[in-house]
Amino acid sequence: MRHTTLVWHRHDLRLSDNHLYRDLDRCLSVYVFDPAAFARVPSCAQPEWDVTRTGPHAAQLLLAAVASLRASLRERGGELLVRCGDPASVLPQLVHLHGVDEVAWHEEPGSEEVATSLRVRSVLRRARCRTRIETGCTLYHPDDLPQPEAWASLVHPRQKMRCKRPKQRPAEERPSPGGEAREWRRRLAFQPRVMNEWRRAVRAVAAPRPVLPAPASLTLAEGEIDAGELPSLAALLAPALDGESARPLFGLPSEAIRAVVARAAAAAPGAAAVTSEAC
Repeated sequence: MRHTTLVWHRHDLRLSDNHLYRDLDRCLSVYVFDPAAFARVPSCAQPEWDVTRTGPHAAQLLLAAVASLRASLRERGGELLVRCGDPASVLPQLVHLHGVDEVAWHEEPGSEEVATSLRVRSVLRRARCRTRIETGCTLYHPDDLPQPEAWASLVHPRQKMRCKRPKQRPAEERPSPGGEAREWRRRLAFQPRVMNEWRRAVRAVAAPRPVLPAPASLTLAEGEIDAGELPSLAALLAPALDGESARPLFGLPSEAIRAVVARAAAAAPGAAAVTSEAC
């Protein structure tokens, strides 16, 4: 029996050096534009300001990268679904709609990325769908890093005392990370705090792994497929631009913000002008 895998792309918007496409029977790929990445949030540094996690130029580059990934997948017989919403809601819907047996994605070491991964995995488990999580978006694989007890012997003597285990919070306050996140935490428990020392220690025992080639061809999942359209830059940034907050965005007048958005859109006019539908 052939299995269908849904590949969830996050920051890994590429086919080369991508572990998720190895040994697949049938597959679909998806990128989810999460409105939370574009919404206004209070600034940590300047409480009187609002900020966004993704600015206009970064959003424009993101749209171009997603469009390029879709083209690469179609050249190989695959398809990239584009959806807007919370991944923890969107992915289970696609699993049910397309009869997906497994959802695969790359774990990313950021705290917010890990939290999203945990929510998605929890929802998919309740839906009785298998998950496959690979290490990605890092130069070194955690399996290749020094063991916790080896860090001190690899750094400069003056830095040895700075290789301390992170301060532990009470157990009830700590999240329960997935396997990849736990491995990162264990491997980095005694890492040096100085970047040069960290680089020297890692280079002494490891090297970046060879780049994996892109798949030559893909077998698309069966059934009717609604690929979806890429949102426009204006649609992505609408929650931030149309916010009713009394705090200025990045401390700038609204006219200045809109000028920056217009400049970003003009920098690559063909990459995002696919549709003006909002998420």
